[in-house]
Amino acid sequence: MERFGRERAGRRAEGNGADLLGDWIGELLLAVQQLSDRVGALEARESGIAGLRPQIDGIERIIKEILMGGTADMETRMDLAEQAVWSAFDEVERLNHEVEWMEEEINNKARIAGLQSLIQALEMKIAEQDARLAQQAIRLKILEDTSYNGELLWKISGMAQKRHDAIIGKITAIDSVYFFTSRTGYKMRAQVYLNGYGRGEDTHISVFFVMMKGEYDAILPWPFRQKVTFALLDQERQEDVTDSFHAGAYPTSPSFARPGGEENLPCGTPDFVPLEQVYNSGRAYVRDDTMFLKITVGTAGLI
Repeated sequence: MERFGRERAGRRAEGNGADLLGDWIGELLLAVQQLSDRVGALEARESGIAGLRPQIDGIERIIKEILMGGTADMETRMDLAEQAVWSAFDEVERLNHEVEWMEEEINNKARIAGLQSLIQALEMKIAEQDARLAQQAIRLKILEDTSYNGELLWKISGMAQKRHDAIIGKITAIDSVYFFTSRTGYKMRAQVYLNGYGRGEDTHISVFFVMMKGEYDAILPWPFRQKVTFALLDQERQEDVTDSFHAGAYPTSPSFARPGGEENLPCGTPDFVPLEQVYNSGRAYVRDDTMFLKITVGTAGLI
């Protein structure tokens, strides 16, 4: 605008005022069109950029008033027109600065949105990685706890909460990890009902044995015929509670046939040990909110 002011002073002294005013108006119209194009581009990117359009319309009205002016005094008209054009140029410059600021704001928003999308993508990847690590940790824990000698020593922690869940029916049965009679032997697990099952419900702890589908079932003898023993351990090693059965005594039971699905029907003892004995006998069957069950499967004669 300083350049325009210097040219205005020199050209006004040199030549025809009307021609000079026409040049200025032409230059102003071009500046207004360029500003309008920039605002249009902003409006396409950001719907909230609507406040600049009325201001541009106001400048265009000023130009029309200059072109349509009807004063008889040409000198006066030239002075008024020059002042109006000069004011319009100032307004165009101010609006250009405002548009530049808005463009920068919109670009910043776009960059922030891009960064937020990147962060969300990274958070999803981290969550997926955490899930995979958690699964690996579970698998490693299972491998660490897996027995291949027919014995499972099952530590059940959080007994108070687990028993409460069983009483209210939230989680009535708890499953152990898998265990095996050998590396190529039967696959099995145990199951316990801390508030009892069937005839033992509300009065006993019930324990069950479950045959699982294994990798080596094709070379194992069926039906399963081994002896299974349950033991609730007294943590002072004074008086364990034990019970056992021989699977061979039930040759037609579906619990001991070769599994057709993932597992067979459980078989065990619904009235394994009275709840009164577990909690009120003075024995340390539950200590530090923890109970230990031992399941032993005979391996004599097995591969």
